[in-house]
Amino acid sequence: MMSFFAKLVSSTEESHLYRVFLDDGGRVAHLVLDTEARVITSADAEGNQTRTMQLSVESGNMEPSTDPEIRTDFERDDDGRGISREEFRRVSANIAGQYLKSGTAPEGVAKFYG
Repeated sequence: MMSFFAKLVSSTEESHLYRVFLDDGGRVAHLVLDTEARVITSADAEGNQTRTMQLSVESGNMEPSTDPEIRTDFERDDDGRGISREEFRRVSANIAGQYLKSGTAPEGVAKFYG
């Protein structure tokens, strides 16, 4: 991953859905910031939390899925696109950091790695 842009696409009181564009939009993933549970989880495009990957907003630690049927290294869709565990951690940590600084879900977070 050389870059990402996470854009807030919908919100309820405690649930905030992000569409994440990876590598200049070549891949797309979705994450949910749950401000009540204080976690960021993997999600589908509709905002349904898949919980294959989860990061604690408070500690920044990845929390593995308890479902033994779920592969937690990659969340891939049928065409091979998606987000790796390390990419999920980086994106989520940046969203969590902005949330902790401001107390509100950020509208967007961008990072470029060179």
